[in-house]
Amino acid sequence: MPERKDIRLIQERFSHEFIQIFGIDPTALTANEARYLVGFKSADALRDSLAKARKEIDLRLRAKGIPSPFGFVEFGGNPAQALEERRG
Repeated sequence: MPERKDIRLIQERFSHEFIQIFGIDPTALTANEARYLVGFKSADALRDSLAKARKEIDLRLRAKGIPSPFGFVEFGGNPAQALEERRG
């Protein structure tokens, strides 16, 4: 269970954008997840880190012949557009 101060910081810092980015409420985080996310100072920094991680995962999987779970190939490397299209 995350500490209340961490959840409060995440809610204050990222507001509604957190749910838009991750699709979950901050209260659903584990203590370790919340502690990690508190280190991000803005929603843009969070989005940038997430996009970078997804791109790295995509490249590793495709190097092994596994199709992209994020749709990077179809949308020129834009994870936000790919996810939106998949949600449809």
